[in-house]
Amino acid sequence: MPKIVDHDQYREELTWACYRVFADLGYSRCTMKELARAAGVTPGTLYHYFPDKFQLFQSVVRTIAETDLGEWDRVIQRADGPAARLAELGQYIDRNEIYFARQYRIWRDVAAHLDNGDPFSEELRELYARFLKQLESIFEGMDASEVSSRCLVITLASILDGLTFHRHVDPTHPSFTEVFAAFGNLIQAQRGSLS
Repeated sequence: MPKIVDHDQYREELTWACYRVFADLGYSRCTMKELARAAGVTPGTLYHYFPDKFQLFQSVVRTIAETDLGEWDRVIQRADGPAARLAELGQYIDRNEIYFARQYRIWRDVAAHLDNGDPFSEELRELYARFLKQLESIFEGMDASEVSSRCLVITLASILDGLTFHRHVDPTHPSFTEVFAAFGNLIQAQRGSLS
């Protein structure tokens, strides 16, 4: 009896197997042969599911983005108030720091595709907008008059990106938990001064 394969599930497994290669080598430096080796398949099998390296890269980006959006929503929503949500998010990122360092490297490659004007660049912009909307939910419950939520979101995104880079260069820098706690304290102090 032939083996029944769930092609969608197998495609996702191949995507996750290739994620680390893209993160560690970068899009331009890795080959389909290296990606196939990491996935434990032949290049022919990989080409069967992904006609070229760019489509595989797109699958990696979509998969990590959708996974992260769902996971961040779960993490953020279990806390009440901006400071508590920041604390939850900081602890979550600290527990998964290696993953997020790799993800950061993939998103640097993504930035190179944003100005191509192709359908993927539009999809990337939409994923980015969803990411910012997710971060905006951290600040739910604050008065719009306090501080622009857009400024808070961009500040938080910048802290996230910058700290990922700095901790990669020097792991002794403060953890995400510490930095997000400080950011939460600043927000609470700002809210208190406006009362």
